[in-house]
Amino acid sequence: MWQTIGHAWAVEQLSADIASGSFARASLFTGAEHIGKLHLAVEFAAALNCSGAEPPCQTCEHCRRTLTRSHPDLVVIEPDGGHVRIGQIREMQHELALRPYEGRWRIAIVTDMHTATEEAENALLKTLEEPPAHAVIILTAIDAGLLQPTVVSRCRVMALQPIQRQAIAAALTDRGLVEPVQAEEIARLSAGRVGWALEAAAHATVLQEHEQSVEQLLELLRHGHAARVSAAAALTKEDVPAQVLAEWQSAWRDVMLISAGCPELVTNRQQREALARLADMVSLEGAWRATTETLQAINQLDNPMRINAVKK
Repeated sequence: MWQTIGHAWAVEQLSADIASGSFARASLFTGAEHIGKLHLAVEFAAALNCSGAEPPCQTCEHCRRTLTRSHPDLVVIEPDGGHVRIGQIREMQHELALRPYEGRWRIAIVTDMHTATEEAENALLKTLEEPPAHAVIILTAIDAGLLQPTVVSRCRVMALQPIQRQAIAAALTDRGLVEPVQAEEIARLSAGRVGWALEAAAHATVLQEHEQSVEQLLELLRHGHAARVSAAAALTKEDVPAQVLAEWQSAWRDVMLISAGCPELVTNRQQREALARLADMVSLEGAWRATTETLQAINQLDNPMRINAVKK
């Protein structure tokens, strides 16, 4: 039984492929941060080696160890210092070349492939072209367009979309994580990012940080150019500048909605009056431009320039 929240179409396709034995040997799951890419990848890996009747059964030894990332036939590669590096890919290639220890497949999951150095991506391409007979590779990235076309062309791409607010709220309530009213609030602020919603339900600081980021944006807009430049410099020193920008983007999206005559769709309701005043100042076109430029900044942070100065 799959535990993935939402993405029913992806779950159905993966289940059908496993049942028929015709699943892709290389997959690429794309979508926004915290939308559930890694969770789906790990469940897919569990299903591939599951010994139960309905993979992933969640209870067999293969499933339990895969879901805790302790299975000897699973390799998970995550960015090292902000990048997926060639040394990590070479280590993965060595692992995949070995025969499975216990399961049917040796499986590698590489997260945030859009952060890979050029050397790492080129090295991975060789494995995608000629994967070992017993190997399965699963990549995640925020957008396929941030990877080399030759890498994307050798993967089955599954583009995960934001999950409906009602589905997220129901999942939070059904799992007993929060009360219905708070579940609805979190779901609205999540913008379809189930991972963010689960984190917010588990840690109150997530909601607090979101509120603080939106307030920070509104405060900066009340000041001049110098203050904004100073804030931008300070932001680059934070560990998660992309997350702060994502919160800012949600505020600009609300400004767009207000300017377009759809205030009932606003997510940051506690700042609705301030956002309405901002909408009067910048117009729909200005809000759209700010939203677009913020998204571009997020993508640039997630896909840093691959230059020789980056350590391999």
